[in-house]
Parts: sequence; C-alpha cells; structure tokens
Amino acid sequence: MPNPITIETRQRLRDLGAQTAEVAGEAFTEFLFVRRSLEAQGPTPEAAVLNGVEFFLLLQHDFASLLADLATHTGTLRGNLYARLILLTVHESCLTMESILARPFREQLVAAIGRAEADSILRQVHSDAITLYRRSERDFGEVRDGIVAHRDRDAEVRARLIAATEEEQIAQLAIDLLDILHRLSPLIREYIGVLRRRLAPVASA
Repeated sequence: MPNPITIETRQRLRDLGAQTAEVAGEAFTEFLFVRRSLEAQGPTPEAAVLNGVEFFLLLQHDFASLLADLATHTGTLRGNLYARLILLTVHESCLTMESILARPFREQLVAAIGRAEADSILRQVHSDAITLYRRSERDFGEVRDGIVAHRDRDAEVRARLIAATEEEQIAQLAIDLLDILHRLSPLIREYIGVLRRRLAPVASA
C-alpha cells in the first residue's frame, strides 16, 4: 500500500490547495476574457506574455486542486494516483516553463509593468523551474515513464513503481513548484492591472 504523507504536510497541502485553487480559477477566467478582448482589437506585441500568464494561472489552479486531492486521499491507491499526476504535472510544466520564461516573455512583461528589477525575479524563477525539473527527473523519472505517462507491460514492474511513488517526497516537489508560481503571482497581478487600465477606455467608449 502507498506510504501516506505526514500530518503536517497534509495540512499544509490542504491550506495551500484551498487558498490557491479558488483565487487562481477566478483569475484564469478573468484573464481569458481580457486576452480575447485584446486580441479582438488586432495583433498584439505582447503575445508571449499573454500566453505565458494564462499558462501560469491555469497551472496554479490545476496544481492546487491536485494538492488538495492528495491531502484528502493520501495513503490510498487513489492518493497514489494523485501523487503520480502531480509528478507528471511537475515534470511537464517545468519543461514548458523553460521555454515560456525565455527572453520574449521576460522583456514583454518587464516593459508592460515598467519595473526593470522584475527581470531578475523572472530569471531566478526560470532557473528554479529547471532545477526542479532535473530533481523530479532524477528521483522519479522511472515512475513517470512506467506508471504515469506510460504503463509498463509487466504487472510486477507496475506494482513496484506504484510502491516507489513516495507521496511525502512528491508533496515536497509540489510545494516547491507552488512556491515558484507564488513568486510569479505579484508580477502577474501587476500585469493584469495594466491590461485592465488599457481596456478601460475601450469599454467606456
């Protein structure tokens, strides 16, 4: 049977998941409307940052929801499934973040909010996402390949990989990814504020 996470980690995941999922879900829905409104006005020079911000808001919502589910069902086969889905999400999202947080995103976001110091925050987040991806690959690459992204043909291999899905260790990976997303949140909120002001004259016309 899978190993459950500690009581302390379980409570932390519940708190993080509940607080983040609702806020991020509302922000994603609002931003989807804002992005479409801007694009309806014609080509935008901020395509990279618009795409990136929407990616991060949806990731934050989905990831927080998975954390809450893991906290609720830890120590069961269902909880093990959520841990494996978290593992896949960490791997794939950090891999995508490596390209999304590249120069076009950084330059467009910094120019839009008018804060040069934001570039160093974005560079650090980019570096931390790559580090987290490598850590996930090192510790759980076989689990991800054999029982999440794909399913090994051998029954005993699948059973071994399920047992190797250490929920506590994966929970720590999850907390680290959520920390990365939380460091992006103030910059994203600033950018959304800029977009609201930009759209205000259009809405009142």
